[in-house]
Amino acid sequence: MRIERAVRQLALGAIFLAASACATPTPYQAAMDGYGYSDRVLSEDRVEVTFHGNMWTAREDVERYLLYRAAEIADRASAPAFRVAGLQTEIEEIIVPDPCHSPYYLTYFAYSITEVEEEFVARAEIELLRAPPIAPDAGIFETDAVLSDLADCT
Repeated sequence: MRIERAVRQLALGAIFLAASACATPTPYQAAMDGYGYSDRVLSEDRVEVTFHGNMWTAREDVERYLLYRAAEIADRASAPAFRVAGLQTEIEEIIVPDPCHSPYYLTYFAYSITEVEEEFVARAEIELLRAPPIAPDAGIFETDAVLSDLADCT
């Protein structure tokens, strides 16, 4: 009986290790299973853009993907520039149970058999501008420049 239990726990551990070895950051993509970019039109010249990365996606990548998506939206609307207003990056904590421990032990050993991972969610409202900025301005980006500068990062 104990051997069967040990074999079962080893098998679960091997499955977890195999799955985690294949784990990759969220790619630049439309939201699938809650991860990726999404956008919502607020008005003719305003769009809310969101990018949700999984626990293997760095904060910088999440924010970069959001900026690239904003440039894609501006390009599609023939806007030569856009303004990013209210960029917020939130941290969501995900509790990941350790598959090598039995759930029956959670009452006493819970502190030692779980792991807390972080996921980043970036949100911003963008304003589509009908003319490029005359002078450099913080928060205003030229659409073509963002698309060319970040093309290799997506």
